[in-house]
Amino acid sequence: GGPASVGEKSHRLPVAGVMLLLVLTVVWGANWPVNKIALLEIPIFTFRAIVAFGAAGAVLLLARAAGHSLYVPPDQRRWLVCVALLNVTGWMYFSALALTLIPSGHTAVIANTMPLWAFLIAILVLKERPHAIHWLGLALGISGVLLLASKDFDGLGNAPSGTVAVLAGAICFAAGTVMQKRAPWRMPMLTVIGWQFLIGGVPQPCRIPRYRCAPSSGCYRKRSELQAARNERRHARNSKRGSRRSEFQPIRRCRCS
Repeated sequence: GGPASVGEKSHRLPVAGVMLLLVLTVVWGANWPVNKIALLEIPIFTFRAIVAFGAAGAVLLLARAAGHSLYVPPDQRRWLVCVALLNVTGWMYFSALALTLIPSGHTAVIANTMPLWAFLIAILVLKERPHAIHWLGLALGISGVLLLASKDFDGLGNAPSGTVAVLAGAICFAAGTVMQKRAPWRMPMLTVIGWQFLIGGVPQPCRIPRYRCAPSSGCYRKRSELQAARNERRHARNSKRGSRRSEFQPIRRCRCS
């Protein structure tokens, strides 16, 4: 019952927190191939706007159900807009753009460099002083990302715009995370997150209505295959209808005569 036992309890990870982290990991990993499939049929900005506004509505409803106010104090609005543009607008746009240019697996690996960028940005913005163990973790993290990305590194080099896009998204997400930590919030976090999705989703439909994949990308080839399959099915249906009409045409002529 002394101070040592209190310290031990404070450093223990709660079971609920660990379970939520595991669920988040699975959902985060499954999110990338699902997004890749969705972007084959839905324009980038339409898809991201649907995601952002849908998430905003769900989170704000949860905030109201929890009894939280949705009012944003005037001195909090500047922080809210800045964080929303980084965490939602920048991240959603660049990550979706990358999915149309490079494989979803590589996009997920590079996107997971976000904690590494957040570590470096926090040193500059929050004036944090990391210890040697933190620098070791940074080195191991970078090594792991390079190891995972090295399987098809030539493919990433052939689509540099996709690599740059996902890196830009990871940096936006990292900067937004650090800014969110620095902001002097006086609102419930559910309200903050809900408004972030709503504000950050507004610029999405205001952009170019459709982005065309590069001809050398897997997305372009997949869309071409899907379009060719649609054209083939349409041609088969038209041919079948034409043959049916030709069968009944002589009968109609006989009746008219």
